[in-house]
Order: sequence, then C-alpha cells, then structure tokens
Amino acid sequence: MSVHELRPRKKPPVDEGCDNGSVPGITDKWARGIIAIHEGCEPACPRKATALRYLADTGAETEPAPGPPQDSGA
Repeated sequence: MSVHELRPRKKPPVDEGCDNGSVPGITDKWARGIIAIHEGCEPACPRKATALRYLADTGAETEPAPGPPQDSGA
C-alpha cells in the first residue's frame, strides 16, 4: 500500500465560483489568490469584487508581493 492510498482525498472546493461573493474568514493571502484566479473577470465578478473590497478596506495592496530579487547576471 502506497502513502497516497493512506491519505484522504481532498474534496474539490464548493461554492468558489464567480457568482459566490461570500468569503467568510478571508485573509490578505486568500484575497490575492482570488484576484489572481479571477484576473480575467472584467467587470469584476462578485468573488473578485469581494476580494478587492477586502483589500481596500484593510489598506492592503492589491498587487501580489514581489518575489525574490532576480540575478541580473552582473
């Protein structure tokens, strides 16, 4: 028996589509993830609008945090 057979399977997310703007317990990281997933929704779908509003209300930036500096090869 493999390790994968012992682990419970994760259920797919429920009610995380564009039409569901309810995101209880949202965090900055979660909001940024929603915005990244729904970046093509223009005008903003209810879920993206909720995430944008959360970040605006908390004063957080809507852009993802920059990654580590890139080596310019110099």
